[in-house]
Parts: sequence; C-alpha cells; structure tokens
Amino acid sequence: MLLIFYTSSLFSQSIELVNPNSGVQGEELMVSISGQNTNFGQGTSTTEVWFSQGSSTVIYPSNVDIESEISLEADFKFTNFNNIGFYDVNVSNPIDGLVTLYDGFYLYPNPNPPYLVSVEPNSAAPGESLTVDISGQNTNFGQGTSTTEVWFTQGTSTIIHPENIGILSQNVVEAHFSFEEFDPVGDYNVNVWNSYDGHMILYDAFNLDCTPIPPDMPIWPTTLCINPDNTSYSTVEIVDVLQYVWSVTPFSAGELESNEIYVTVNWSDTFEGVANLKVKAVNECGFGNYSEALTVTISDNETVAGFDYEKVGLVINFYNTSYNADTYIWDFGDQNTSTEISPEHLYSQDGAYSIQLIASSLNCGTDTISQTITVYGSYFSLLSTGSNDKIKITPNPSNGLFNLKIENSKDDDVFIDVFNINGQIVFSEKVLSDDNPQEIDLSEYSEGIYFYKVQGSNIQKIGKLIIK
Repeated sequence: MLLIFYTSSLFSQSIELVNPNSGVQGEELMVSISGQNTNFGQGTSTTEVWFSQGSSTVIYPSNVDIESEISLEADFKFTNFNNIGFYDVNVSNPIDGLVTLYDGFYLYPNPNPPYLVSVEPNSAAPGESLTVDISGQNTNFGQGTSTTEVWFTQGTSTIIHPENIGILSQNVVEAHFSFEEFDPVGDYNVNVWNSYDGHMILYDAFNLDCTPIPPDMPIWPTTLCINPDNTSYSTVEIVDVLQYVWSVTPFSAGELESNEIYVTVNWSDTFEGVANLKVKAVNECGFGNYSEALTVTISDNETVAGFDYEKVGLVINFYNTSYNADTYIWDFGDQNTSTEISPEHLYSQDGAYSIQLIASSLNCGTDTISQTITVYGSYFSLLSTGSNDKIKITPNPSNGLFNLKIENSKDDDVFIDVFNINGQIVFSEKVLSDDNPQEIDLSEYSEGIYFYKVQGSNIQKIGKLIIK
C-alpha cells in the first residue's frame, strides 16, 4: 500500500506579488495583488483588502475587483497625511482567512505637497462680515467637498469659524465670515483641512484690524514751477474717520494746513526737485496706513509746447512732445479741437491746415506752438499730373484683374503702387518695362475706387482703378 501525505504547507495561502509595490502621498493608484493557493473568487462578496502600518494605521481601497481565484485589483487613494514608509499588504475572506505580505508596499512622500498660497481679502474689522477666497497649490478641495473645513486661529485659544464655505475649484475655496465686535484684533493663521490634503496652514495671513483703510492717493497737480503758489490737494472721504494726517517729504518742500480730506501745501520758495505727498486716516482704533504717495515735480523749467505728427491719408496722428505741462488744447484748423494728450484727427478733405497746440501748467505758465500741415488723402489732385500714354492698364473697370503694359521704356526698375481712398498703400510690386502685358491681381480686394502710381527713373503715371 502506498501512502501519500500532504503537509499543510503545500496548500498554504500566500501573497506572491504586489504591483506596483510603491506609491506617493496624494496619489490614486490601482494595485494588483497576486496570491498562491488563494480563493479570492470564492469569497467575492466578503473579500477585504487593506494596507497596515503597525496596529493603528490602516488604509482601505475605494474599490476591489476580483479577477480570479489568485488575482485581484484594489483602487487606493492615498492622502497627503498618510504615513510614509513600509505597509503590510492584507487580504482576508472566509475561505483563506487573513493572508499578509509583510512590508509589501512602500509609500513615499509627495514631491509636490499641497499648501495654501493666499487669502483675499486678507483683512477685516471687528463686526464686519465678508467672504474670503483661499487659494492653494496642488490642493484637492473638490475631492474633499463634504469634509473640507476652514477656520482662523490666533494662538491656541482663539478660533473663528465661517458661517459657510463653498468649493470654487480644486485650488480655491471661499468662506463667509461674520466677525464679532469683541474678536481680538491682530494676525490670524488660515487653516484648511479635508480628508485628502490633510491640515494646511497659512501663517499670519489674515489681519483683524479696526484701524481705517489707507485713503486714495491724493490728486492734482503733479507739475509745478519753482516758487509756486499755495496748492490744494484732496483725497476720497472714508466713513467713521475722525481726522486725516497729511505728510510731504522731504520736509523742506513745504508746510501743510489741514486735518480733513483737503490740504493746502505752502511750498517753499527755494525748493526744487521731487516731493511726495500722502495721507492717512485716524479713527477710534488708531492710525491707519498711509496712502500711495503722489509725486510732485517742482522745477525751474517753463512750459514748452511741441508736437510731431504722422500722416496716413486724411488721418493725422499727433504725438505730444511738450514738457512741464498738465493740460493741452489742440486746434486742428478745421473748426475741431481736442484736449487729449496725443490725439488722432480725421480731415474731411485735402488742404493745408494750421495746427495749434496750447500747453499749460499751474505756475509754469502757458506755451503755444503752430504748424501748417498739408493733407493729401484722396489723390484726386494728383490725377492731372504724371500722365504717360506709354503706360496702359486695361480693362478698367475690372473684376480685380488688370493688365499693365509699358511701351518703349528703357527703365530697368519700374514699380507699381496701389492706394486706397485714404492714401494707404495696399499693393506694391516691381514690374517689367518691356512691351509684354503683365497681370496685376487685385481680385482679393474689396470693390471700390483705388489709385495707382507707376514710377520709374524716366516714366511716371498716376491714375484711378475701379474694381467692380
């Protein structure tokens, strides 16, 4: 009789392969687990999979898919606060019991961890309600929508929770806060937590302050001549402000008279250079921050008017070259005016126009300059000149295809330029000066009237083309 003994070790269940066998914090990963002598398919409804580190850290997959008796897949989504290091791989079902591959998986730290970037607005006053937008980098606010929490902290005892929050994107969450009158003033840490990113802190990112906001930058004027008259400036009023404090630097520039939104600067008779004027507000909580400074230039140079121009048909682009001036008055010579710094003007017809620019500055005086500009926009005045019977363009009118023929010309370099009714060149080409007709293709241009100029060293002709 032949007796065959099977030891239990020949049929023991084990996990042979985990692929991949490593991951990164913040990563979603499909992990394949292969077993030997296992019965994954027999316990489909009760097969459990998890990774464990020690006795307290357990990571469960979001889904398990049984592929065969010895193979399954598990979808893990690692958070950014899961511990790094080795994990045991565990599979359990009623038939196999618990099967473990010790240190079968390694979790690495996230090379691009989530963090908070900014909070806007970043300040408020006690008793104020406002909505703040908190922005992050590499965050997953949308993944943890149902568990995302936001709060402000100051030290260990002061915590302010929002009334509600809203997820705007994976990287932006908004929170509506209503601050109490008795909430401590000062800097607060901004905290965001969800089940995927963990706890993120932006330190000292929000300030609760009852002092007034900085006023708007003072306005006007910015250019003065030396020994100017007393000058008035102003800012925009802020509610619940007791007074305004003005400052001019350097102090030698002048003296100030005001504690309201208006100030008079008594400029020094001898000061020359750049002065900075700014203002801050005061309320029951104290002094706010200064406004952006207004730069005032005081020089011994008088106002000088000047301009250049560029002609494009009937359109003239003016370029203001005046200095030590604040205001400008243009007279275009056709009963039209402008107060722009560098205007553009369209004339209705050809002609010579006298252009006048008056440049002015407070205390620096006024200067005037005039120039006469001749405007040729339509080229009608040129049609009677440059006639040459040796140059013929046919058919005219046409559908845009013209034949150019130059007879008995000895010019080597002949060009044709085509202009629109505004005098702008829309087509330019070098042509042959022999007796053979050459095609000029304007078929892609809009219907209408155009003008041409054929120019060589010995020949010239200007005429009209019509595209129908």
